[in-house]
Amino acid sequence: SYQGIVPTLVVGDPDILADVFVKNFKSFSDRTEAQMIGTDIWKKSILNLSGEEWKHARGILSPAFTANQLRKTVVKIHKVSDRMTTRLAEYAKNKKPVAINEVFRDWAVDTMAALVYSIDLDSRNEPSHPMMICFEKLFSRIKSWQMMMMFTMPRIYKLCQPQFLTKENTEPLKHFVSHIIQERQKKDNKDDDIMQLFIDAGFVNGPGDKNVHANDDYFHGKPMTLDDITAQAMLFFGAGTDTVSSAMTYSAYLLALNPECQERVLKEVDDAVPKDGITYDTLQAMPYLEASIKEAMRMYTADAFIMRLCTEETTVAGVPFKPGMNIDIPFVGIHYDPEFFPDPETFKPERFLPQNKDNIRPFTNLAFGAGPRNCVGMRLAMVQAKVALASMLRHFKFHACPETMVPVRFQPRHMIPQTDGPLMLRLVTRNESE
Repeated sequence: SYQGIVPTLVVGDPDILADVFVKNFKSFSDRTEAQMIGTDIWKKSILNLSGEEWKHARGILSPAFTANQLRKTVVKIHKVSDRMTTRLAEYAKNKKPVAINEVFRDWAVDTMAALVYSIDLDSRNEPSHPMMICFEKLFSRIKSWQMMMMFTMPRIYKLCQPQFLTKENTEPLKHFVSHIIQERQKKDNKDDDIMQLFIDAGFVNGPGDKNVHANDDYFHGKPMTLDDITAQAMLFFGAGTDTVSSAMTYSAYLLALNPECQERVLKEVDDAVPKDGITYDTLQAMPYLEASIKEAMRMYTADAFIMRLCTEETTVAGVPFKPGMNIDIPFVGIHYDPEFFPDPETFKPERFLPQNKDNIRPFTNLAFGAGPRNCVGMRLAMVQAKVALASMLRHFKFHACPETMVPVRFQPRHMIPQTDGPLMLRLVTRNESE
């Protein structure tokens, strides 16, 4: 097929995907031209970097997702989850339906603020917080027609001087990040968050500036500029918020529609979580909860597809590729293929239990991508979702109600799946329903 005038091969065969994602990764390691349209800051995000620059950025970020670091994040996540639980208790008390997607969106924003910047944010009640203003400006101008044109006619789109992530959008965030860096340079102690990783990699304001806080042995002495740090902070906050809130929203929705599955999760949570709260070790004792989240992400993946750009001449499945051609991988088509996931329309968390992992064909579960360029934050996303859902399920059950959208309807003409209205559920306090 063609994406505008660019030849594009749509691939849904996992054996071919193994070639694209891993065996022939060198030829398809980069994102497409369309995904790199925007300001210099957008182009410097790890999503759009290529070659050695991508490897360097990935190396800086990877330490944030080791088991030891994830263990530390649970305390911050738990704090935000407790605040969410208190808020939801009012909805349960009044027996009013709640837009669960909005609840989890607020929760994800607050959690990412804590994990990236060590900021205690209550986005629901602090819409004028400087960080909220920054990100509202950043994403307020992204329109569906822009996304469509950007992917189908990227070169023409550039000529239109698009308003997608312009300097006007990104400059407030850049000033916000600069302020955080300046404040931290005055402190003797370090914050334990993702922003600190960027600073420890070495930071320079511009050409000729001295490198501060550099860790030459680990990060190979290559410092990050303010634009570099702003780019990664922007991506983590935006992509991290959307991915996690989507996973939690559809997990709650599907558990509400499948009460027998929810009962199994509730028993697992009750058995695993001690009275003093959730720990990192607790999360390892809840495989059915994790399987439920993975199944929800299979059925409702945050992105509809992913694309790769051919950077050197090669052959894929007998098709000759030249630099500039694209590969399009349709997540939804693969995730709903009955050959890979029998009865794909049915919510079956059992698919993803540890004892059934060999039944999942490689390169068919693509919620976090695959290969060396898979989602760098996927382990953190799972920890976030598990902590939040387990915290809620200790106190509430998710129930469908007359306002619940069944089946889910999506807005047309959107490149990124968006529901056609809020996903409403009722929350029932467990001591009332048991």
